[in-house]
Amino acid sequence: MPGSYDWSFPDAALPVLREPGITPIVDLCHFGVPDWIGDFQNADFPHHFAEYARAFAARYPWVRLYTPVNEMYVTAEFSGSFGWWNERLRSHRGFVGALKNATRAAVEAMLAIVDERPDALFVLCESSEYTYAKAPDLVAEATMYNERRFLSLDLVCGRHISAGMYAYLRDNGMSEEEYAFHLRHDLREPMAMGHDYYDHNIHMLVSPEERQTRRGLFGYYALARQYSDRYHLPVMHTETNQEAPAAVDWLWRTWANIQQLRHGGVPLCGMTWYSLTDQIDWDVALREKNDRVNPLGLFDLDRRIRPVGEAYRDLIARWRQFSPIVREAAIEGLLARAIWHDAVLEAMENRLIIPSEIPSARRRLLLASANTEVAARAEKLLGASSQSPRAEVVAKYSATLKPEFDPAIGRAVYTRECSQCHRLAAQGFDVGPALESVRHRSEAELVLQILDPNREVKSNYVDFVVALDDGRILTGLVADETETHVTLKRAKAETDVVPKSSIEEFSSSGKSFMPEGLEQRITPEELSHLVGYLRSSPQPTAVTPSSSMK
Repeated sequence: MPGSYDWSFPDAALPVLREPGITPIVDLCHFGVPDWIGDFQNADFPHHFAEYARAFAARYPWVRLYTPVNEMYVTAEFSGSFGWWNERLRSHRGFVGALKNATRAAVEAMLAIVDERPDALFVLCESSEYTYAKAPDLVAEATMYNERRFLSLDLVCGRHISAGMYAYLRDNGMSEEEYAFHLRHDLREPMAMGHDYYDHNIHMLVSPEERQTRRGLFGYYALARQYSDRYHLPVMHTETNQEAPAAVDWLWRTWANIQQLRHGGVPLCGMTWYSLTDQIDWDVALREKNDRVNPLGLFDLDRRIRPVGEAYRDLIARWRQFSPIVREAAIEGLLARAIWHDAVLEAMENRLIIPSEIPSARRRLLLASANTEVAARAEKLLGASSQSPRAEVVAKYSATLKPEFDPAIGRAVYTRECSQCHRLAAQGFDVGPALESVRHRSEAELVLQILDPNREVKSNYVDFVVALDDGRILTGLVADETETHVTLKRAKAETDVVPKSSIEEFSSSGKSFMPEGLEQRITPEELSHLVGYLRSSPQPTAVTPSSSMK
């Protein structure tokens, strides 16, 4: 009944998760409603569900991450269009009736949760779908399905939909006020978008009434890009599975797609195999009680690990650390939204992210944050109060700088100390940045970068440590990365091309490839000559078509 909740299961289960430090993403509605609600056609459901969400957030104030209504599109399709669940309707009107109530319930629940916990975050899990036409006369209908697949996320994100989809919703029972409700609430700031992807998510429209599954047409990458380009939200891959013997291959294919997305700049923050243990009767979508075990889990129902579980464990062990391009994209993606700033600061406090990895522009935004708590924490980690232990050395050498310098001495110091990793005037090696680019920097900037190289480090100049299965340990910059190999570069531009299959541990040192302690090999006078020489170096010559022909 309204206002009456049975907390016995979450009261028992959530502390078991909390004790070892597991962070739950709490799913409040997964395909069903209480008997007294009836089904998803009940217009009172959103209000009652929001009250339940508010009560839950108040009872468990330590929970921060939620999925309010799981797979709203699938809920509406299976209940209102396929005739499988709940109301068991088979019509566009049934689909819209379930969809409008499920999406409004999600929005009202998020508003209620934010009232109780203002920093709550939401992972909106939705099936990623695509339909293509078998014949030219079906293209318009296939286009309708491909627009319809976005409706749940469009509505929850407060996004204006196309005229065709607006007419579709209005023709099938959504009122103007119900649509306007969604436009009034833009909750994208605390959202991440969850993608549930299986090999049956691609459909071929063979008639206006029939869509057939087409497995293997194209992978997760193609669909994820369509959703990411539309919503520009952080992405989490939230479901997939496959039965043996194809399960292990499917896991690695999915992971390869995820890596491709990351390299393409999509801020992807997680991957999920569903489920931990085998399932029962999901082969018939729970429409029949057959008690048939579906062997889809990482473990069987007796908690014995399956081959795909071993593969998943191996994947985690090998990919524990992000490579530079992925790490930079992940940090930039998190810092792009203010709601995630405290998560980044927490990661810095726990040394999962080092302060030097935060770009200067983002550093300034954190320090100037309108959120006073965020600004105070940022000041401790990034501001003047977080002064580098190298500050005394930098100050000592800065005080001895003189405007006069000897280019010959500066060139000799460069050749001795810098040329193995930096190119300048056709001399040296391309490992770190070419030094022609520093000629416009101030003396103070150059001294700071030379003597305190870890003050701020671009991800592509972080030193990595790679432990191989043959016992060797390699270090260097990650110069290149493919799906199968990593290329490390070290002094004198020497490289190691390492197969990923041979890597046992791949970890960031958290420090610049350029070592600290140069003051032990260079006097203040020599540094003054070096800085003068670098600032007077000739600007690189641009190659024009005419000059290249000469």
